[in-house]
Amino acid sequence: MIRVLVNGALGRMGSEVCKKVYSEADLELVGAVDIKEGTVQLGDGVKVTTDLVAAIEAAKPDVVVDFTRPDVVMGNLRKMLPLGVHAVVGTTGFSDADLKEVDKLARKHNTSLLIAPNFALG
Repeated sequence: MIRVLVNGALGRMGSEVCKKVYSEADLELVGAVDIKEGTVQLGDGVKVTTDLVAAIEAAKPDVVVDFTRPDVVMGNLRKMLPLGVHAVVGTTGFSDADLKEVDKLARKHNTSLLIAPNFALG
């Protein structure tokens, strides 16, 4: 079972990721983070918190899926990767310098990182 936390959980794409994770037998939605608190309406509901680091420390996910915004994604990765979680990022807007920085962070903290800013099937 892969434990997944979704960052940006109340957004259009983040909420779809939550639904998909929830529906898969080999995945477990263990946490949700967004800029505002709320509830992801799945099963008994998943509480959405605003503190990424606290959510990671409490939920102990294997992977964080980040669907936030270009202006915050680098800060998110600077928080996530040192905590030893793997990251899948659907957020756009990375510069070459950003990509070099996150590569160094992932290597330094022995984590995996997938940046896939286009999840379209068409």
